[in-house]
Amino acid sequence: MLTCTVAVVMLRVAGDRVEVIVWNSDPVLPVARAAEAGRVGQHGLEIVMAVSQGFEVQQELVGKRINSGGLQDQG
Repeated sequence: MLTCTVAVVMLRVAGDRVEVIVWNSDPVLPVARAAEAGRVGQHGLEIVMAVSQGFEVQQELVGKRINSGGLQDQG
């Protein structure tokens, strides 16, 4: 069965923070998985958790929205 997922990515500058908001039409909520270097794909939430101050996932009428709490200054 072939499925179609629509995705939207928005960046918002709020003071010294950059917020990343991702929406897609897939209703399945993301699950953080243990780091596994040999795994192909599904590392997105690991990356978000590593570089952001936090995140939230909201179920939408269609799909879900993930909002990072601002990217951390790595400098």
